[in-house]
Amino acid sequence: MKRFVSSALIIFALLPLRGNAGDTLISQLEHEHVDITTRFIGKQVLLFGSMSSPGDVIIKVVSPKQDVAVSRRVKIGPVWLDSGKVVVKDTPGLMYLLSSKPITQLLPASEINRYGLSLKDGLAQGTPMVTGGAVPGWDDAFLRLKRENGSYREVSDAVTVAHDRLFFTHLSLPAKLPIGMYKLNIYQVNHGRVVSQQTSGLDVRQVDLELWVSEIARKHPWLFGLVFTMSAMLIGLGLGVLLRRNNDD
Repeated sequence: MKRFVSSALIIFALLPLRGNAGDTLISQLEHEHVDITTRFIGKQVLLFGSMSSPGDVIIKVVSPKQDVAVSRRVKIGPVWLDSGKVVVKDTPGLMYLLSSKPITQLLPASEINRYGLSLKDGLAQGTPMVTGGAVPGWDDAFLRLKRENGSYREVSDAVTVAHDRLFFTHLSLPAKLPIGMYKLNIYQVNHGRVVSQQTSGLDVRQVDLELWVSEIARKHPWLFGLVFTMSAMLIGLGLGVLLRRNNDD
């Protein structure tokens, strides 16, 4: 917290140096990248900043795009079968909407739609592909799935505004999250409109060994399985030889 206060004060002091051309917003991430390893269990990243004039803050966090499948299952006798499937292509794998107040209280519907400040915007960015028959209500099922697993979140009190000018929040990243560059849009809101905004990025990346293993497993699963099986056999053989030697001694 001391680091946040000192850094925020420095940012606040620099605001007048940028000129008096209207409202100005400056923000900074505690870390510009997050390294994913086999021991990664999630991480909190501090985002803080300051405004040249009083206002509220909305932060939109969007991950790289993914494909998500939504299926409709029907029961035929004792067996459940898929009767249709929708694959939503190129939709954000993770989307957070963090604000100092409920977004619907800060902006009218026209501004919310203009800046994509609703979780439905994540669905709107995707392209649905239907196979095997119609899936009624697939869009509601998609959003419900994303909310339940924590990938899509809207938190109306996640951003703290101090002294009308300083603000901060923590980005709570789960253990499983998409790899790549995350886009962060930070908006200053006043009197029902966006008066200033800033865009930044957070690089979520796998370290070299984990990335290599992941790529091999994804592109060549048969090779990965073969190497894994052989490695397990060699380890087992080595342990067997070691135990026999200990017993002979």
